[in-house]
Amino acid sequence: MPDQGSLIAGLKLRVAELEARGQKIESSLRLQQQIKALRRENARLRTEAAQNTPVALQQETKRLSDENAFLRRNCLELGAKLHTAEKLLAERKEQQQQQQQ
Repeated sequence: MPDQGSLIAGLKLRVAELEARGQKIESSLRLQQQIKALRRENARLRTEAAQNTPVALQQETKRLSDENAFLRRNCLELGAKLHTAEKLLAERKEQQQQQQQ
């Protein structure tokens, strides 16, 4: 017959194992609930996407395409202005250095 210290240590170990298992089960249950919620959300999104007509999608695509073209033009204009400003700054620095000499 094992002594009481060994028996208590064994029981404490078993309790710790059961608690750890309980935490794993709780985590699994939470994950399952999240999966169910995500599946419901996916089903809702599929239904919503099915309701969008191709015409609406084409209009949105056109709008986004126009917006992208506008942004590209602005980006090019800003790049050109930046290049010009950097060039002027470099010329002014060069002039200042020449005047100092």
